[in-house]
Amino acid sequence: MVLVTRHLLSYGVDIYIAMVSHKHSVCAENYYIAFVSTTVETSTPELEIDAGLRLLGPIEEKYASFPPILLRRSPC
Repeated sequence: MVLVTRHLLSYGVDIYIAMVSHKHSVCAENYYIAFVSTTVETSTPELEIDAGLRLLGPIEEKYASFPPILLRRSPC
């Protein structure tokens, strides 16, 4: 896991990058699957993870998903 701290970025949250490969039995040899995540603060979430994406180098395919954060309304 790689952590890009908010001190290196122009906004207030960290970016997390995790990567797996064929050694984890999840993709073909010479391929990698990376997850780039952060807490979205603006209306342009893909720009917020751009610093993390640039660290990965060339990207063959990219899937982006920005689900809302769900909060519990009351204690169990």
